Amino acid sequence: MGIGEFYRLTYPFFVSKAVYEGQRATNPDKRVVILTRSAFPGQQRFGTINWSGDIGWDWDAYRRQIVAGLNYSISGMPYWTTDIGGFFRPGSSQYSDPKYHDILMRWFQWGVFSPIFRMHGYQSETEPWKYGEKIESNMRDLMNLRYQLLPYIYSQSWEISKNNSIIMRPMIMDFQEDKKAIEQAYQYMFGKSILVTPVVKPNAENWNVYLPKGCFWYDFYTDKKIRAEKPF
Repeated sequence: MGIGEFYRLTYPFFVSKAVYEGQRATNPDKRVVILTRSAFPGQQRFGTINWSGDIGWDWDAYRRQIVAGLNYSISGMPYWTTDIGGFFRPGSSQYSDPKYHDILMRWFQWGVFSPIFRMHGYQSETEPWKYGEKIESNMRDLMNLRYQLLPYIYSQSWEISKNNSIIMRPMIMDFQEDKKAIEQAYQYMFGKSILVTPVVKPNAENWNVYLPKGCFWYDFYTDKKIRAEKPF
């Protein structure tokens, strides 16, 4: 095609294309899903899910994942995911260290509102019960929440197929006229109806949420109706 340095990024495109077409030829009645960490524009047509590769586990790495996911999604690639808790982890201390449990739970909470919900770690056993009764219980509650959201997530996936939409939506997509909304670096819409504000600092007991102006919002757990005139 041309200079290798220029065209090498097309490699994942053609790999995904080969897998997709090969599987469809083998069994045309089944849909294809490919988990890959490499991507090129247009690759979403082959049923790909991209994850962000072998990342670290600290708070900076976690914050960067949120921003990366938003930027990746707005490029037109709807299915993206990350290794909840980081790929490279702090070793055996991860199972008992409260400082790691803090970031693990915040990452897990955010994972519930990611297009693909998955946890993975290098040379680690990541089953929830490995982290003690409290963490296991909290993770169970969050997994149940994800199951509760499945009909909504599935409907948003239909929007992807029908209207070229995405699930993880930066604030600029839905609130272009609200300057303060756009300034929220880690806040986004999960589908068309759920506002997500991940906690991105350690030892947090309270967290501010900015509600974009001009519409009503409802607290997910209490159904309390709030008119967005100012930050809540």
